[in-house]
Amino acid sequence: MSTQVDQEPILEIDGVKHIISELPDEAKLLVNRLQLNEDELIKAQIVVERLLLSKEAYTQRLKEAISSKKSAEPDVIETPTEDG
Repeated sequence: MSTQVDQEPILEIDGVKHIISELPDEAKLLVNRLQLNEDELIKAQIVVERLLLSKEAYTQRLKEAISSKKSAEPDVIETPTEDG
């Protein structure tokens, strides 16, 4: 989205290049907010990746816990009778 030419940050939108320092104040503010959004999106993607990895690890540990219980003792599931 933005690059630098001759040490001046450049913003390219729809094929048109703009020198950021020459933009109106409102546009500069919006550019800054877009950059902050990009940073937050990157951080959010990292958090999602970490959560997915931990979900996989928890799932694996759950499977191991269930299989170790099965090998240690048989499952006993009581079913209610007609008497209650």
